Amino acid sequence: MSIVPATAADAGDIRGLLEASALPTADLTLELSRNFLLERDGPNLVSVGGLEPVGGDALLRSLAVAPSQQGRGAGRRMVEALEARPG
Repeated sequence: MSIVPATAADAGDIRGLLEASALPTADLTLELSRNFLLERDGPNLVSVGGLEPVGGDALLRSLAVAPSQQGRGAGRRMVEALEARPG
């Protein structure tokens, strides 16, 4: 499994995991979803995390881990990947 930048084709999967995690999606635009990273295990989405640009900085927009993957370090890996993104 590796963490990769999301593409436009991933927007529905991102929205689905965020909604399943009771996180807001009403303001999730295609442009904003491009600031997300995701991790898959084959076709299955393991985790998503997104940053929201604010000036020259960014805020953690959302982070969600599939219930079947919780407690296995996916959230930690995602935070580390988001923190390592070039600003």
